[in-house]
Amino acid sequence: MKILHTADWHIGKKYNNTDFLPDFEFFAKQLIDIIKTHQINLLLVSGDVFDVYAPASSAQRLYFELLAELTNINTLKHIIITAGNHDSIAFLEAPKALLKDCHVEIIGEALKPKNCWMTFESDGKKVNIAPIPFLRNSDFPTLDENASFDDFRQRNAQGLINYYRLAHKHKPTEGINIAMGHFTCITDYTIDSERDITIGNIDGTSKDQLPLFDYFALGHIHKPITASSSRNIHYSGSPYPMSFSERNDNKRVNILTIETDTISLDYLPLKAYRSFEQIKADNIKDIQHQLNAFKTEFHAVQIELILSGDGATAEMHKDLSDIQNEYNDRFLDRNICIEKVSVKRIDRNSTEIRKPTFNTKFQTPLELLDSLLANEAEEYLGKENDMRNALIEILDQKPQ
Repeated sequence: MKILHTADWHIGKKYNNTDFLPDFEFFAKQLIDIIKTHQINLLLVSGDVFDVYAPASSAQRLYFELLAELTNINTLKHIIITAGNHDSIAFLEAPKALLKDCHVEIIGEALKPKNCWMTFESDGKKVNIAPIPFLRNSDFPTLDENASFDDFRQRNAQGLINYYRLAHKHKPTEGINIAMGHFTCITDYTIDSERDITIGNIDGTSKDQLPLFDYFALGHIHKPITASSSRNIHYSGSPYPMSFSERNDNKRVNILTIETDTISLDYLPLKAYRSFEQIKADNIKDIQHQLNAFKTEFHAVQIELILSGDGATAEMHKDLSDIQNEYNDRFLDRNICIEKVSVKRIDRNSTEIRKPTFNTKFQTPLELLDSLLANEAEEYLGKENDMRNALIEILDQKPQ
């Protein structure tokens, strides 16, 4: 049996003037080819199918067109899709009964831990899946009343751990056991996005506190990583880059091959529709020279101009903005956009700090926040969803 693990599609994502529907469509074609070529039997999608709770009709259309294509592949027997923190439970589950007849299981609302397992068989191989979505406060098992926690986030993190422990306790005794999830697991090594992470109202979860499954298919962190090789905890990552902080990620899907009672894991690289590039120099002329010589093999490019060095001054920021406007007009027919400009380092004797700027018209508070986060990627890396969820609560746009 072959299983493909992917996550964090974020269909319908937009920030600034960039629409990522072409990026998803480009990925969808690769996904179909991969499933056909490698004869995938089971597809797992671990949360954040859509980017917003009420996706545009264009995003919905691409989603259902992809499902229609996938369900017509003879070797693909089942599809399991779980909700992430970006997904509306009500919206994702609306076509649940209809899709179930097409062997597509949609899990938006978490099941009770002891009842969450689904069993699939193919070629004599038995695989048990715990399709656990993004867990909310109401999903957590009751905690010991005498337990002490420093704050509500630690309490909820323990609730998440207890949920998985109960699911593990009730796992089937025969076959391979795979748990899905959408949360942050502190990994074997440190990356920027894992520093002081909270996710919604849950602290990052220690890998050592989670029960041992044969494979942990996680979503939420966009960088494809193995959170723990000893505990089989894996993030497939997002299938295409969505910000400058993801520009160096090697996007991929994870393919599991089940042989009797063992799993072999392979990573299959994905091609990107769009690239995120940084052009750095210590003077304006060098930046212009690099822009004039700029070539790309990608269908679209987002560029950040960075002026740095002892000679860089705050006054040069206007010159960069003028270059941004000029070259965006020149690049229009090439689908290349200078997204932002920044002076990273100014005169050593100056205490003035110049933040990046960007050209766009904002329509909603959420779009504004996404733009600000995109321009402060390093400072807020790994905290984007936490901040976004907080704004949604302020705006009273809670998921249904």
